[in-house]
Amino acid sequence: MTSLNARPPNMIDNWSHLLPVRRRDAFVKACNEAGPDDERLHMVLYRYFSKWKTSLMADDLKRLQALAADAKIREHVKVVWVTDEYDLFEETPPSAIVWPRLPDGQIVPGVLGVDCLKSMFATKQLRPDKLKIMDKQSQPSDPEIAARLAREILDGADLAIRKLRVRQWCTFTTTITAELSPAHQGLGAGLSLLKKARLCLDYNFQSYWADQVLLRAPALEELTISFWEPSNMSRTIFSLNASLPNLKKLRLMGAKLCEEDIMTLLSNSKQSPIGIYIHSTTLVRGSTWSELLSRISTEFPHLDWFNLAWLSEGPSRQLQVTFPGPGEVPVIGMIHRYMSELHHCLLHLGS
Repeated sequence: MTSLNARPPNMIDNWSHLLPVRRRDAFVKACNEAGPDDERLHMVLYRYFSKWKTSLMADDLKRLQALAADAKIREHVKVVWVTDEYDLFEETPPSAIVWPRLPDGQIVPGVLGVDCLKSMFATKQLRPDKLKIMDKQSQPSDPEIAARLAREILDGADLAIRKLRVRQWCTFTTTITAELSPAHQGLGAGLSLLKKARLCLDYNFQSYWADQVLLRAPALEELTISFWEPSNMSRTIFSLNASLPNLKKLRLMGAKLCEEDIMTLLSNSKQSPIGIYIHSTTLVRGSTWSELLSRISTEFPHLDWFNLAWLSEGPSRQLQVTFPGPGEVPVIGMIHRYMSELHHCLLHLGS
């Protein structure tokens, strides 16, 4: 923690101009109340600068550049939050900084100071613990728009990502959060330290982040995949050679997949303990749960646990079965029991 004892009389005023106008008076007051007490002043700086929101445009970008150039202030920045000031619930004021968009909702290329932010990361002016990117729209949000922005920012920034989450928390908002390891920043770590990923994917695009996680995250232990507006696809979604030798937990939700999609994700976990959670998922392209579960019980002798619910097959056959998991009974035996229950359900459905 940098000592602040030897500070010029105008330093607090200079710091205040790094903040939005509406927060400056309260900041100056808090600093004056802290007086010469270094610890109290650090607490004030942490309160005002630890979570830094920026649109990467206009005055926001200028203040970000000034903040990154101040060695005393930038060390307090722990979260960088990239978003605009569009208000989802109330009328957005005319003074708000709102990202300009194309008719399809994409952000107009070149208007954001992405290269400036990447330079701050690459030179270690900013060493945050977390990077958050939020895309808010007046129309239903496509998570791939936020995913592209995250790609633009992270490609070449040389950050080390420990956890990655792509979340659509309401119809109009997508958030991508990367938890980082500042100690490994600038060392070319990329996704090599990634332990946990939660991805919301779009069937209309080949997801860049799904590709990256499957191919470049050898330390990944937990993978959760859900889908935005799933549709019946004629191709295999995960056609890559997934490289997940340390995967311990796979969660699939709201998916329409074929048998090979799921087996691709599990392909490197045959000799290690793993848990499988599959909810609200439909098997397509002729795949059946009986065949899939039979393969899992045969090819995964070290299966640790499983949880299956609201499963169905095909475009119109809405077979829905819930099976909570093994309890204290051996897992493979319970899978065989579940297959038997599933078979009876199928016979009843077809009668």
